[in-house]
Amino acid sequence: MKHSNPVCRFLAFCCCLLSFCFAGRALAVENQRSMFAAYKQTQYNSANGMPSDEANTITQTRDGYLWIGSYSGLMRFNGQVFQTMKDVNDQIISRVRCLYEDSRHRLWIGTTNDGAYCYENGLIRQTDSIRATNQRAITEDKEGRILIGAAEGVAIYDERQAEPLSWIEDPRLKNHMTVSLTEDLEGRVWGVTYDGDVFVLKDARIAAYFPKTGFKGQSPKHVFCDINGVVYLATSGNTVMRVEDSSDAAFLSENLKVAAFSTGKIENHSSLYMDHEGKLMVCANNGFGFFDKSMQFHEAEGGLFNSSIEKIIQDYHGNYWLASSRSGVLNIARSRFTDVSGMAMAPKDVYNAVIKYRGDLYMGADNGLYVMDAQQKLVSNPLTELLKGIRIRYFAKDREDALWIAAYNKYGLIRYKDGQWKNWTRKDGLPSDKVRSLLALRNGDMAVGTGNGLVIMHDGAIHKTYTRSTHREMANGVILCLCEDPDGNLYAGSDGSGVYKIRTDGTVRALPLAKNGDNLGSILSMEWDEKRNGMWIGNGNHVFFMQGEDVVKINTGKLNSVNLFKIVPYGDRLSMFSSQMIQSVNVADLLDPKVEKSERMRSYHSTRYDNTLNSSLTVNACHYYDPDEQKFYLACSRNVLALDLNYNVRNYVIPYAVIDSIQIHMPDGSAAYYPTNSDIEIPQDFTQLDIKFSILSFINSQSELYYYLEGYNRMPIRNEGGNSHITRYSTLPGGDYTFHVISQSQNDPSKRHEATIKLHKKKKLSEETWARLAAAILSLVLVGGIVYLVMKHRSAKKLAEAEAKRKMEEEFTERTILTISNTIDAKDEYTNGHSRRVAQYALEIGKMEGLSLEEQRELYYAGLLHDIGKISIPDSILKGTTKLTDEEFAIIKSHTSRGAEILAEMKNQKLADGAHYHHERFDGKGYPEHLDGEKIPMYGRMIAVGDVVDAMNSKRTYKDSIDMSVVIAELKRCAGTQLDPKYAADMVKILENGFVADTDRDVDFDEEEE
Repeated sequence: MKHSNPVCRFLAFCCCLLSFCFAGRALAVENQRSMFAAYKQTQYNSANGMPSDEANTITQTRDGYLWIGSYSGLMRFNGQVFQTMKDVNDQIISRVRCLYEDSRHRLWIGTTNDGAYCYENGLIRQTDSIRATNQRAITEDKEGRILIGAAEGVAIYDERQAEPLSWIEDPRLKNHMTVSLTEDLEGRVWGVTYDGDVFVLKDARIAAYFPKTGFKGQSPKHVFCDINGVVYLATSGNTVMRVEDSSDAAFLSENLKVAAFSTGKIENHSSLYMDHEGKLMVCANNGFGFFDKSMQFHEAEGGLFNSSIEKIIQDYHGNYWLASSRSGVLNIARSRFTDVSGMAMAPKDVYNAVIKYRGDLYMGADNGLYVMDAQQKLVSNPLTELLKGIRIRYFAKDREDALWIAAYNKYGLIRYKDGQWKNWTRKDGLPSDKVRSLLALRNGDMAVGTGNGLVIMHDGAIHKTYTRSTHREMANGVILCLCEDPDGNLYAGSDGSGVYKIRTDGTVRALPLAKNGDNLGSILSMEWDEKRNGMWIGNGNHVFFMQGEDVVKINTGKLNSVNLFKIVPYGDRLSMFSSQMIQSVNVADLLDPKVEKSERMRSYHSTRYDNTLNSSLTVNACHYYDPDEQKFYLACSRNVLALDLNYNVRNYVIPYAVIDSIQIHMPDGSAAYYPTNSDIEIPQDFTQLDIKFSILSFINSQSELYYYLEGYNRMPIRNEGGNSHITRYSTLPGGDYTFHVISQSQNDPSKRHEATIKLHKKKKLSEETWARLAAAILSLVLVGGIVYLVMKHRSAKKLAEAEAKRKMEEEFTERTILTISNTIDAKDEYTNGHSRRVAQYALEIGKMEGLSLEEQRELYYAGLLHDIGKISIPDSILKGTTKLTDEEFAIIKSHTSRGAEILAEMKNQKLADGAHYHHERFDGKGYPEHLDGEKIPMYGRMIAVGDVVDAMNSKRTYKDSIDMSVVIAELKRCAGTQLDPKYAADMVKILENGFVADTDRDVDFDEEEE
C-alpha cells in the first residue's frame, strides 16, 4: 500500500453508508454454521417493553403492523411500541392461540376459551356465533368462508347465511381437535387433527382423509402450502414430509404419496414457513432451521433462544420474527453489518486491527491473530501460532507487498511475507516494544508509532528514531496515530501533548494548542483532506482542522462528539466515527456559523453498529476498506464487522406510513376511537380530534415522517420528534378533509409510502354556501345600510351646517337688502315700507305661478330693491308737494335705469330686471325701454303689479289710500293694458282671499317650503 492507513484511501463508503436506510430481504447465509452472522438479534419480552414473556403466534398484516398473540393478550407492534389491544368493550383479548388475515384484510383472532374475534376497520369485535373452544387454526376457502380448527372439529363461518356458523359433520372430524389448517392453490383446505390424521376439504366437505397410520410412523402436526402449491407436513419427530401428488385422483388412495426429509436434531415441529428467498423454515420445540432449495436442512445456530418456537414469519423488510411460547419474540434483522469473525467462528475478543492480505482477512485481537480465508473459515499457520495470546494493534502493507504487524509487547514490530517473518524489539533498537500505529510513507518507508517515540524503517532496517531524549520537542513519546501531507511532512499524534510535525528535513515542531488556546490533548485520529489542503484532527471529544501550522477548533454544536475515535473527510462530507455510531455531515454546513449543528441538519446522517453482540468500535483501531468487494471492515470490541454497501443500496425498502389511531373527544368529556381504514364522520360539536400516526419501521430507518390535513394545512409538516407523533385539531369548519401520513427517504424523495384517511364534518347552517351567501348579502345590506345612515347622518349634518350657513348668509343678505330698501323708503315718509310691501305682493304672485323656492327668494329680493335707483333722486323731487314738471318727472323715471346700473354689480340679472322694468306697461307704453307683452322680463311684470297695488292702497303726498275693492276693480280694468293680465288675475285672487301686505310681516322661505 502506498498509504499505510487504508481508511484514507477507501472512504468513499462514508457518504453512501450514511445516506441509506439499510434494509432488505435476507441473503442466503454465506456460512450455514452461523446463520446469524449477517443479522442482528433482538429479543422482546417483559424486560424491554413487550407486555408478556411468551408468544403463541405472530403475523404481519398488509398494513405493516406486527400482531402477537399470547396467553396474556393480543399485542400490536409498530417497531417502537407494543400496544395491548382491546375489543370494542374495552376488554383485553387473552389466551390467543392463532391469527389469520383474510382476503378482505380482516384479522381473525382465535382464542382458547373466548371464541373468535375479528379486527376490522380499526375495531375488534367478538364474533358471538363462533363459540368454538381451544381454537388452534384459522384459514379461508375460495368462497370466502372462514374455517376454524377447534376442539370440537372444524367450524365454518359464512356470514352470508342466516345461521352463519356450521360444523363439518363428518364423524372423523366432529369432536376431534383440529390443530392446523391451510388453503392450497386449488382452493382446497388441508387440515391436521390432534391425533395426526390429515384431511382435505373441498366446498366445505371432506374430499380425502389420511389416517396417521399411513405415514409410516410419522405423526403430522402441521400442514403448509407454499407459493408454488406444494404441500408440506411437519411432524412430531424430526421429519418434514412433502406431498408428491396432491391431485384429486391421488385422494382416491388411502395413503398420501409423500417424500420425507430429516431435520436432524430439530424435532417436534410446530410450524412451517417459506421466506422471500424460497427457504422452507422449520420451527420446533428445540430450535429452528431451514431447508434450502435442494432440500438440504441447516440448523440455525447462535440464536438468543431455541426452545418452544411456535412460528416464524418474515416482514416486508426481510427481517425474521420468531414467536416462542416460553421466551417471547425474537427479531432477526438483516443488519448493516455482518459479523465476519463470528461467521468464521473466531472467538469473541477485542479486535484492534483488520486488513485484507493476499485474499485472506487478517484480524488482530487482544489475544492473537485470526486469519479467515475466502470460504469464511479460520486458517491456522505458523504466524497465527506464533502470535497466540499476543495483542495485535495495527496492520500495514508496504510497496513490496509485505505485511507489517504491530505486536504490542513481546514481538514488537513484525514484517511478514511469503511465510517468512522478521521482527524488531527494544533489543534491536526500537524505543519500545509497545508498537501502536503504522503508516506506509510515500517514499516507501514505514513510520512506526510506539509507546516511547517514533521510528522510521527504511529498507528493512531502523533508519531514524524520534524520542524525548533525541528531540526535546517530543515531550510525550506515546504515539497513537500518524498522518502524512502531500509534501512528505509527517504528523504524529501523541497521547496527551497534541501533534508533532516532523518536517522533511528531520526537524520537529510541537503543536500542543489550538488557536483558541485549547489543549489538543490525546490525538486519536488525523486524516489529510486533499480537497481543502489541510488535516482533520480528533481528540476523542472535539474536532479540529489544521492548515499550515494553525489549528482551529470546529464548533460541532449539538452533534454527538463524545468518544470520536476517527474523523474521515471524503469529498464535500466529513464522517465522524464514535464508539457506537457513524455520523456524516456536509463540511460546508459544519463550518457555516449560521447553520445549527444538530441532528436536524438536512445534510446529517447517522448509523449505529447494529449487531447481535452489541459491540462498539475499538478506540485507536486499524480498519480496512476493500474496494473490490465494496465492503468495509471495522475492528470492534467483540468482533469484526463488515458492511456490504452494494447490498444495502440494492435492497432499500421504504418503511410503511400508518395511521395508528383516531380518537374524537366530545363536550361531555367522553372520547371514542374510530376506524382507521374507513371514512370518518366528525360530530359537529366535537372538542378535539387526535390522530396518532407513525412509520412502521422494524429497522434503524433514516426515513422522514411528514403529515398534513388536506383542506386545513397548506403544506406537509415534517415531524421532528422521531418515527411517531400525535397531532390534534380542536377547531375544524365543516367540510371534507383527507389526512396524509408520508414516510419518505431522506436522500430520495421519490421513495415514499403514504397512508390516507378521509374525514367529513357536516357543515353548520352558518357554513353552508347558500347560508354564507345570504349572510354575505345581509352583511352587505347591513353594512350598506349602516354606511348609508352614517353618510346620511354626515350628509345631513353637512347639509344642516351648510343650511345654517346658507340661512346665515341669506339672513345677512336679506337684512342688508332690507336695510337698503328701508334706507330708500326712509327718504319719504309716505313711501316708507313700500319696497317690503311690493316684494310681498310679488312673492305671492310667484307662489301662484309655482316658482321654486330659490326663484321666490330671488323675486322677493328684486321686489325689495326695485326702487334702489331713487337713491340718486333729490329729496326735493321725491318729497315735493306740487305737480312735477316734465323735467322732474324725467328725473323720477330715471330711477329705473339707475337702479339697474347699481344692481348690475351684484352679477344677478334678475335683480336688475326688477329695478329696470317694473314701470314697463304690457301694451308697450311704459318706460324706460317701452317693451310690451312677455318681452318684459317676468320679475319686472310681477313687481309692476305689486307696485300698482301698493301705490293705490297707500297714502301718498298727492293722494289718500284707495279702498281695496276699488284696487281690485282697477286691477281688472288695467289687465292687458298696463299690467300682465295673468299676473293681474293672480293678484285679484290674492286680494280677494284677504291678503294685504304688511311691513311687520317676516318672510320665512323654509316655512314656505314645508
